[in-house]
Amino acid sequence: RYLTKNNIKFEIEFLDQYQPCQKPSDENLEDQLFFMKNLDEPISLRDYQKECVKKGLKTTRGIFEVPTGGGKSIIMSTLVKTYDLPTLILVERLDLAKQLIEDIAFYTGDHSVGFIGDGQWRPSKITVGLVQTLSRKNKKNIEFLKNLKMVVIDECHHVKANSYVGVLTNCVNASVRFGFSATPKADKVISEDGGFVNQDIYLIGLIGPKLCSLQTRDLIKSGWLA
Repeated sequence: RYLTKNNIKFEIEFLDQYQPCQKPSDENLEDQLFFMKNLDEPISLRDYQKECVKKGLKTTRGIFEVPTGGGKSIIMSTLVKTYDLPTLILVERLDLAKQLIEDIAFYTGDHSVGFIGDGQWRPSKITVGLVQTLSRKNKKNIEFLKNLKMVVIDECHHVKANSYVGVLTNCVNASVRFGFSATPKADKVISEDGGFVNQDIYLIGLIGPKLCSLQTRDLIKSGWLA
């Protein structure tokens, strides 16, 4: 609809190997989140975080706009745990990767989170990976990406970069796709023919539409942020 509305020409290609996954129920959310009560340090979601998770369970693709301090990691971890699929969490920097591995382990109780990047190749059911490593076109990367069922992009406004486009295009069976960013709206860039390309096309095409938009001022007003 976005492409048609903006008079953008496109072609649809059907992939024979595409295998959609079974989406978990968005009903009885408390039952879905019962695992949080059994963690070493039991946790619970804030009301607005629950709404984000509900939206992520109603659809399999979309973008979450979450400001700093809004709990991006716990929303992300909860969706990954609930879908329970072979998952890649794609990041750009090593420090972010290390922090996410710690956060996912803390919020899900899964201490077997894998890592790909910085000379390491430790894939697992949940894997945090550096885009710089996975964008290399080699057989090992392509095979790994093909077997994924879910991909989560941290700081998804970077999707306009060719490295991200290459990785996500090779995730042919990852029917579940979520992006997280405090500033998901991408800029217009100059295309090869000298015109301008609206990079929101990449965000929507490779991930999905915006599912929720949390604003810092609203979280402060509600008392969640100072």
